[in-house]
Amino acid sequence: MKMSYVVSKISFLTIAVLVLLSNTALSQKQCTGNWEGKFMGDFRTLLKFDTSEENHYTGKIVMFSGTSIIQDDEISKVTLNDTRLSFRIEAKETDFKGDFSKDFSELSGHFIFPDGSEHPIALVKKKMKNHRKPLQ
Repeated sequence: MKMSYVVSKISFLTIAVLVLLSNTALSQKQCTGNWEGKFMGDFRTLLKFDTSEENHYTGKIVMFSGTSIIQDDEISKVTLNDTRLSFRIEAKETDFKGDFSKDFSELSGHFIFPDGSEHPIALVKKKMKNHRKPLQ
């Protein structure tokens, strides 16, 4: 009797861990890719998320004024909890906090500048064409 109880507990825990891992992999796939939007009404912004071989998030932010690149910085300290995302742009000493929509098609949040001011941004996930090279 005791052995079957232990086996059922182990089975339950194994299934729970597998579900958790599959949900993590799903959210990683949903949030990785290229996101695009306007910052402060004028600046086209591209945000690229990817995962490293160690399954850590990596990325960069590229901002344009017209056709000129005015920012091209790596992001760090990327954290994803369910649909909540945060990261840091070390080069600008700026943090980001935001949320993905439930279907991971939109990302909205705000940048927190070094002076403490907050600036909103809304981005949409870009569909990648098979023959195009992703943003580098």
